[in-house]
Amino acid sequence: MKTQVDFRSYIEAGSKAYTEGQYTEGGKIFLNALKEAKRVRLQDSRLTVILYNLAHFYFQQKRYRKAEALLERALGHCEGLFGRNCDHVSRILNRIADVHMIEQRYSRAEALYKRSLQIDRRLLAADDPQVAKQLLKLAWLNCIQSNFDEAHENLKEALEIKVQNVRAQKKFAKAPAVEQTPVDDLGDDDFNDPLEDEGESGDLAYPSSNFTLVT
Repeated sequence: MKTQVDFRSYIEAGSKAYTEGQYTEGGKIFLNALKEAKRVRLQDSRLTVILYNLAHFYFQQKRYRKAEALLERALGHCEGLFGRNCDHVSRILNRIADVHMIEQRYSRAEALYKRSLQIDRRLLAADDPQVAKQLLKLAWLNCIQSNFDEAHENLKEALEIKVQNVRAQKKFAKAPAVEQTPVDDLGDDDFNDPLEDEGESGDLAYPSSNFTLVT
């Protein structure tokens, strides 16, 4: 009789270990999770998550062939569950392309980056930061391949998206009330660098997902 396994606890514990930089511990957790998944013949989206995150461990350890094999399994399983054009598939394609880049298999990397970008263009707004991130990756690959014309076009579009996002942020930002304050009444807090409070709002983040994938 198969005992019930709490895969969510495995996933949360492994992801927490990764977040804290404890990749060896996180890798062990996801490896145990995969063994349990095999034992109970797990077939739902949690298997995709486990495969992806275990691949993340091997990627960090520079064991790229092992990472690639797990990612290919995750891709096939994810496509079977959600179809070929969901955001999860795009993310996995991106990671496989990263492996190809590192191993200098540039043609394969380019094909996967482009497919991932194509999915994102269908799912996301034209000015979504994730689209810009994809374009920057392609531009970098174009430069490596000495395809400078295409690199220029991809960089140009990525920059246009970034500018649009900055303008949108400024447009909807609430203007501070203007007060006439005597110079003598100003304190140290009045001279804070406004950039210090921006946080990570300018970062290019992955699109939201309904299950955890470590990036």
